[in-house]
Amino acid sequence: MFEQFVSDLLVRYLHLDDYIKGLDSKHLTIALWNGDVTLENLKLRKKSLNKLDLPIVVKGGTIGKLRLKVPWHNISNERIIITFEKIFLIVGPKVLSQMTLEEIEKQELQKKKNHLELAEILKKEQQQEREQTEKQGGTFTSYFTKIVDNIQFTIKDLHIRYEDEVAATPFTFGVTLEEVSAVSADERWKPAFLTQEHKLIHKLVSLKNLALYWNPNEPPLKFETVAEMARLLEKLISRGEKTEKSTTSSNHYVLSPVNGSLKLILNKSNIPDKQNPKFTFNFEFDDIAFALQEQQYR
Repeated sequence: MFEQFVSDLLVRYLHLDDYIKGLDSKHLTIALWNGDVTLENLKLRKKSLNKLDLPIVVKGGTIGKLRLKVPWHNISNERIIITFEKIFLIVGPKVLSQMTLEEIEKQELQKKKNHLELAEILKKEQQQEREQTEKQGGTFTSYFTKIVDNIQFTIKDLHIRYEDEVAATPFTFGVTLEEVSAVSADERWKPAFLTQEHKLIHKLVSLKNLALYWNPNEPPLKFETVAEMARLLEKLISRGEKTEKSTTSSNHYVLSPVNGSLKLILNKSNIPDKQNPKFTFNFEFDDIAFALQEQQYR
């Protein structure tokens, strides 16, 4: 009963089926009872970004590996580990001039429907949580809160690329990241397992080779399969000294690859104040190099 309760809440917490094609959240919930789930070669939904109302369309997206590790045997003292590997996404502009008036009106209507559905989903989830709390007792809810506070999160090899071939001057823009990880910490910023519920949650985030590039006059990548797209995007991720010059020479960096850390304090109180706001960020980076070429500016 407890495993089912936590697994169901964890799947809802991540909202994975909103973004991953063909993922059955019910089967994933059941699989989590085994404590260790690994999913590979997942395809992102074409409509996964629609709820953000951005003027872009998804050309292709994939997640190489998703691993959820839940230590049921000692969940009171060990953290859940969530790992994403090889997240690759290519998006492009949504060209309104190529859409009919009927399609544009349909799109605007869908936006309004999305807002209403989102509000309804939030209301339903809050109602379900209240019912679960009444049914299972406040112990389960506080227990799950402690579990979520201690989740360890890691992303390895991320590349999100925007390709604009309809602009007067075609260009590509991208964000690459070799690795980012987040772990709970104590008040002295030492990684720790939080045994009690805290109003102020400390998260220590480590960044490795975060970079932004903007390439003028660059055509879109050509690929026939999602697997081929993933290989092309992976080659363009900067890995510091390990990266061969040939793989990144085509990238014109606005932000050169940088390493650093983020100390995040999350205030869980319903009424934040000036001394303890909802979020507090403290960034610490190695040398940061910004550059803007004339072509990029134009």
